[in-house]
Amino acid sequence: MLKNRQLRDKEATQKKILQAFERLVARDGLHRVGINAISREAGVDKVLVYRYFGGVPQLLAALASQQPLWPSFEDVIGTNALGAADLSAEELAFRFLSGLVRELRKRPLSLAVLRAELVEKNPLTIELSRAREKWAEDMLEYLQSAGISADSMAPVAAILSAGLLYLLLNPALTDAFGGVDLKREDGWKKMDEVVRRMVRALIRDLT
Repeated sequence: MLKNRQLRDKEATQKKILQAFERLVARDGLHRVGINAISREAGVDKVLVYRYFGGVPQLLAALASQQPLWPSFEDVIGTNALGAADLSAEELAFRFLSGLVRELRKRPLSLAVLRAELVEKNPLTIELSRAREKWAEDMLEYLQSAGISADSMAPVAAILSAGLLYLLLNPALTDAFGGVDLKREDGWKKMDEVVRRMVRALIRDLT
């Protein structure tokens, strides 16, 4: 009985710590979050944070094990690899860019990680950037199923996705960019329309 209660208390404390960590990262950025702030936010002694997790990298790993930082191919494209093979090159490329934005907007932790990469270079952000690059390589392999070579698609995807990612990160600083309201869904719908036109023109040159 006592052991069961202790286990429940431990699990509850771990949950509080992880939730506090996620809130702080989403609000203040990964590079600004420390153990003292986490313990205050969670309302627990910082000794427990160290005991259960060890530090910020381990906290991030624990949180990422519950909610992956980067969306799956199926989440982004809206179908599995077999279904994607039936899509045109234009549709697949558009779904990749549009779906990437849609899925990352649901993941404040992922956006916080991207911001951390831009702000500071340290062992944690280096490891995170490697994981992101591996994810991007895997995604490009899927895109080849529609007849788009990775060599030709990679620079296009990098440029367009970089621009879209900047817009995703920007709302933390301002409500709009270039006259487009990034706090409203219709603002992102306008972005989708532009992306589709750009993809249509680019794919003609690539295929």
